[in-house]
Amino acid sequence: MVDRSILKCHVCGSLTMIRTQIGYLERVPLRVYCGNCGILMSGTLLTNPYEYAWDFVFNNATRIPSKLFKEKIDYYIEASAEFVTKKLIKYDSETFNESLISPFIRGVKNMGFENYEKFNNRLLNFSNLIKHEWPKVRRINELWVNGNYDYIEKELKEVLHEKDFPCKNELDSLVGVHKLNLMFFGNVINEDKFIYVTNKIEKTIQEIISRNKQGISKLTNYFGERRLLRLYEQKIFLQLNQFVSKFEYFIPVFGLQFYKQVSNDIFREYGITTASFEDIKDLYIDTYEIALEIYYLVIAFNNLNHRNDFKKMKCGRKDIEKLSDFENVSKGARLSYLTGDEEFDMLLYPHLDNKIRNAIGHNSYKYDGVSQLISYVPGGKFDDKKAEKKHLLEFAYECWNLFLCLVNLSELVYIANKIYYMSKGIGPSIDFKKYIRDLEEINN
Repeated sequence: MVDRSILKCHVCGSLTMIRTQIGYLERVPLRVYCGNCGILMSGTLLTNPYEYAWDFVFNNATRIPSKLFKEKIDYYIEASAEFVTKKLIKYDSETFNESLISPFIRGVKNMGFENYEKFNNRLLNFSNLIKHEWPKVRRINELWVNGNYDYIEKELKEVLHEKDFPCKNELDSLVGVHKLNLMFFGNVINEDKFIYVTNKIEKTIQEIISRNKQGISKLTNYFGERRLLRLYEQKIFLQLNQFVSKFEYFIPVFGLQFYKQVSNDIFREYGITTASFEDIKDLYIDTYEIALEIYYLVIAFNNLNHRNDFKKMKCGRKDIEKLSDFENVSKGARLSYLTGDEEFDMLLYPHLDNKIRNAIGHNSYKYDGVSQLISYVPGGKFDDKKAEKKHLLEFAYECWNLFLCLVNLSELVYIANKIYYMSKGIGPSIDFKKYIRDLEEINN
């Protein structure tokens, strides 16, 4: 179902036809820029899927149903909560085709019907979980990261089978919270990549344990006793919470992982109407910072795996010979070690773009909402002549992939925490096989 309306800009009076794909989501953010004066006409689509009714609320623009409108239209844009869309163009009544392919039809064609069904089911499932289950999942995570273990057992009993997750000690609680998070976020994780990466990491850690059990015990104790593992859990949870609050901005980007092929052309030719750059840039910055902080743990595992000592750094900078040296250098120096050459780098490489991060952090960028083009200078004052370019859809896609990296990093933190508890003599209350992750089971 498609709604055709006219937006009249409150500043310059320009008229924009917006064809909006009406779906099943009850609340959809809309971000449209005036093609003439460039202001943001932000809005919300409110849908009642049970009564096939919908309404729009816009700031900086007046919406008029197109059937009531007779004036000359200046611009045209398509909008969708679920799919990437064509960008704003000038409207030409002589060449405009009323039977334009909708974002829905285009998206289904690029996905294939089977993948579209998978995308649609997961989208609706996750949206329903956010609405009804996230408050409960959130409070259990809050109890865990704040160390309120007395209440976790009661809360987990309401969502997990006590027989499989008895929660008699801290290790049991850790495993229960981990299982709960996988169940919640399983709908939006790319399970093939997630299973590949985490299985490879788990296999590598098992190999390390078999040849250097004392070394891995020292590593996890080093991070556990300094409460770094708990700190990482807290920061990961804060980002998961932020991601949930901003998920509606990323739905078309989430859909891209179901495309049969994602070419570079799609980032240039298409955009999104669910978000502006300002809606999502902070999520990128925060996720980047946390990921780079947890890279300290990644480096330790790389050191243990490749040099048999978690404190011994690979040859590189003269001022970084030990892990403690790495902890005290700048973030840029840390990033120089992320080359993809060592096993645990796969958790992050090549998804940390320090150029766009630095430009955002130093406010050295400019965003053109009409073309959906970000111009940025990695360091120093903004200068159009020196600026690099990135399309909004590409940036949003990178932001999404960085979030998935954080999910992968959370698995490494989880495994390190399990080893730490067991090294302290805290064992599981039931058969350890019960603790093995199986994302395929969650998504089936």
